[in-house]
Amino acid sequence: MFLLDTLYKVNKHTALGTSIWDKLQVKRAVGFAVRILTNYVLPLPLQYLSESLSRGEKVPVIISLTSFPARIGNVWMTIESLFCQTHKPMSIVLWLSRDQFPNELNDLPSRLVKQQERGLVIRFVDGDIRSFKKFFYAFQEFKESLVMTLDDDLLLPSYFLKSIYDCKKMHPNNVIASFGFRFSWDNSIDYIRPTGTKINPGDSGNNLFFGSGGGTLFDTAVVSKLDSIETIVKICPTADDIYLNALIRICGFGVTFHMNNPLLSIKSRNNVTLVSHNGEIGDPKSINASQLKALVSYYKSKSINNPFFV
Repeated sequence: MFLLDTLYKVNKHTALGTSIWDKLQVKRAVGFAVRILTNYVLPLPLQYLSESLSRGEKVPVIISLTSFPARIGNVWMTIESLFCQTHKPMSIVLWLSRDQFPNELNDLPSRLVKQQERGLVIRFVDGDIRSFKKFFYAFQEFKESLVMTLDDDLLLPSYFLKSIYDCKKMHPNNVIASFGFRFSWDNSIDYIRPTGTKINPGDSGNNLFFGSGGGTLFDTAVVSKLDSIETIVKICPTADDIYLNALIRICGFGVTFHMNNPLLSIKSRNNVTLVSHNGEIGDPKSINASQLKALVSYYKSKSINNPFFV
């Protein structure tokens, strides 16, 4: 979609530290304008689109995401940006908990339900494993496919899926990610420490920590080392990124970034984010830190080396 792709291009330039936007001192104003257009103007043309997964060329990727009541009203926008990809996924699966949506489809916005006619798959599951829903079920069900996880409040430009799949073909033994940071293991605090070094598209390594919600492409071979969900939620109940970063390293995968630009997000009222609960991933006093340390201790009890020691 032209407007969404244009907003991404502008957003990318405003993020560059030496860009003309900084020199003209209009970076903040342009960023504000992008947020306004994304949240208040873009929904208008999006609701009239009729793209379908049955049209156009496809790539062998399953897109998997989840949501909860505070965000469910805007998820249709994220889904619509996936329908608008130049290369379509094999399927888009939205996993929802019956604990949160006991009446299933009757509890969902009509616009979201209607997207099933164009290829969206909505799956209801018992219990609520929170953000782990976006990968846990898909890894087990689609064992012969690539699975891309995505947060429910992000919009992707039309070239995103083709770009990440092409990157995967170039780096078949790596997980392909879109945002994150370089890190080292600091023995003095027994925790990871962000290095602050800039990440460029194409950078690869074992010292790259990725965020799983920004469009991250996995081989479902990781299911061979996947722990039971009871174990996962006991050790790191709100830290799916930490668990996934450990899991892929235990399975022998590295990380490659196919882009590292700011992602466009949808703002929801009364929304609670994991960052607001867990704290910043680089903070050794955060809830994230306690969950990472618990995970490392768990692996040590199984005679598995610290996957974050690089």
